[in-house]
Amino acid sequence: AVVTSSFHGVAFSLIFNKKLAAAINPAAPSRIQGVLDTLQYTNVPIAEVVDVQPKSFETVNKNIKIQQERSIGYLKEILEIHE
Repeated sequence: AVVTSSFHGVAFSLIFNKKLAAAINPAAPSRIQGVLDTLQYTNVPIAEVVDVQPKSFETVNKNIKIQQERSIGYLKEILEIHE
């Protein structure tokens, strides 16, 4: 399980399907909350991350794949325009 306040900690935890509790700074929630929302991952309280029941990462993995495909498509589009 991972408890983090880092955007990169959140991203890598989701990519590697680790149980996650993200401590979000109320003054600057945009990046972490944005990735959680995009991948449809419901942030859990820190106390719940130690629960032994594994969380299903089906939706997260599906959404990561969608974002990867969008990113690759964008890069291909940019490279074709500038050739």
